[in-house]
Amino acid sequence: MKRLATILCAISVFCSGFAFSATPTAVDERLQQLVTRFPAADLNHDGKLSTDEFRQFRGEMQSGGTTSSTPSTIVPAETPAPAGKVTIKLTSANPVPINPKIYGINCAEMFIFDLVQKPEYLAALGELQFNTFLFPGGSSYHHPTGTGGFNIKEEEIAQSKHGSDHRINKVGSPDFFLQYLGFMKPMGGHAVFIPNIPNGTVEELDWYMKKMTDTQVPVETVVLGMEVQLGAFRFESSADYIAKIKPIIELLKAKYPKVRIVGWSTPVGRKSGVPESFRQWNRDVAQVPGIDDFAQYGWTEFASAAMRKRGSGEVKTPEQRLGDYDAFVQSFPEKEIKAYANDWGADKKMFMLQWGTHADRNTALEGLHSVNFLFFMTEYNATHDNYFEVATWSVPLMSDLTSGKRKGSGGGVTYQQDIALWSPYLYAKPLRQFYSGDKSLLTAAVVGVGVGVGCGVWGVEKQGAMEVVKALASAGPDGKKYLCILNRGLAIALNAITVDGKPLASDASVHIESVSGDTLTTTGGSLKTFVGDKSAASLSIEPFSVTTLTLP
Repeated sequence: MKRLATILCAISVFCSGFAFSATPTAVDERLQQLVTRFPAADLNHDGKLSTDEFRQFRGEMQSGGTTSSTPSTIVPAETPAPAGKVTIKLTSANPVPINPKIYGINCAEMFIFDLVQKPEYLAALGELQFNTFLFPGGSSYHHPTGTGGFNIKEEEIAQSKHGSDHRINKVGSPDFFLQYLGFMKPMGGHAVFIPNIPNGTVEELDWYMKKMTDTQVPVETVVLGMEVQLGAFRFESSADYIAKIKPIIELLKAKYPKVRIVGWSTPVGRKSGVPESFRQWNRDVAQVPGIDDFAQYGWTEFASAAMRKRGSGEVKTPEQRLGDYDAFVQSFPEKEIKAYANDWGADKKMFMLQWGTHADRNTALEGLHSVNFLFFMTEYNATHDNYFEVATWSVPLMSDLTSGKRKGSGGGVTYQQDIALWSPYLYAKPLRQFYSGDKSLLTAAVVGVGVGVGCGVWGVEKQGAMEVVKALASAGPDGKKYLCILNRGLAIALNAITVDGKPLASDASVHIESVSGDTLTTTGGSLKTFVGDKSAASLSIEPFSVTTLTLP
């Protein structure tokens, strides 16, 4: 109720002395100032505010209700008023090609939860238009012959935490690799393949490579295992690992010379104090002839950021957890990239094989962080020669409504009838066309003035060290320009969009795809989505949102 009082107070202060008997010009000017401050008052979305709309909006705010005809356009009683307005400036000089391979997915989730067997799931996955698909390794090793699932050998099943009854190991389960091959070509996917390094053979890897080649699946890279956590590990030293991978490197160089070879890395960038054995492993492996690049993870939890709730410890607000995620993104160049550059060498690039968060599942907060990290990788690549060569996202995107699995997480938007789309899916989808392989990154700047949390005037409002509103812009070969707006705060007015100094015409038709939430903790089933066309004059930026605009 305090927030409602704030809104009403703001309206009262803003409208003190507001007399509808004033001159028409004065009334119009004040109404347009008001719609800039309170865009939700524009009930018919025509970009203009009438006296009747103003009275209706003020009355609804005072009564705490909403109109029955347009419930989604009224500011909820607990949502603060929009803060200020922004102008977004695009500059098309010096475009930089966007690397689409950083827009990928780790396929473990779809196998383990039976999702890949559902045509509806595959149809929904296809709409995201991922470029890169990782066939998982690590603890989920695979062999060409076996009994089902990941086809791991009997002696490995005995060591697996999942046991013999879990479908990833169970006799008679579908062969995951053959399922992988089945959807890769229809999806237009590029493969990131992780063979069984500790227990596999050169012949087995050759079998996989031939299968992928025969089915015309482009193999982007072969990763020689997964991340090394020295200790309870299958190789006692870097020398043992190097001896194992040398014959594999020889095979790949001889028969598949265009495939990049990625080494298995230890996590040196996650802690302030790293054991010397971790760093020495990386230095040793980096010297092996034939190793092109290295693999690493990007889980926020490893940087003392937001953790999965475990029933104890400090309980943080959603705003504090957003700050943790931001701190992770902000510190990544210094804490992660610099550490690996020191050990692997500045010439080797990072393959981010798992990135995401274990916390805040299916909330607006998780979706916003996901898009924010994609923004970061895209912008960093533009100035650092595609340092992130490949990245594969590792978060739950959907749940199966018929299986009963993953219930109690806020539901999701039902895709057709059996699949619920979760917040990361909904937030990433408007960004997908930036990674189609034919887009170039443009310069985008967000400027504006308004009242923020601290009631100060801002170049652009910030939360901690990161902007509340961020923009990513690109151009396609057809001449169209695309603008993605990430708003990690309250609703805000969009004052103007300029392209090379020229404002977008107010009557220009703009195609919009957006998702938004009332709060950071809004779950997938309550997120609001919109796809359609609007005039440039009627555009606004919804709270906690991702919006992609296709500009004429």
